Amino acid sequence: MLALGFIATVVGSTFLCVSLRRHYIQVFPNSKYSRNQAYVHRVVGYALLFAGLILCSMAMGVAKGSVMFFALLSVAIFSLAVGLPFFLRRT
Repeated sequence: MLALGFIATVVGSTFLCVSLRRHYIQVFPNSKYSRNQAYVHRVVGYALLFAGLILCSMAMGVAKGSVMFFALLSVAIFSLAVGLPFFLRRT
């Protein structure tokens, strides 16, 4: 359950990052950015973050699960902050 919560958190954070125009253009330089697509990315991103919170709460209880979710969220955001520039350099 925690592994699924972590995966949902990483993917949700990635969707939220890509919903920003600057990051979308950096990741997909040949694609056109649209506001509707950004809205869909935001909705999916927040839904996956909420799913990660629910999965962590189911695995460890509400109190410990929420603490674990925020720990996983910080790890996910740190990995995105470190990994995204490396990904952009390789493409």
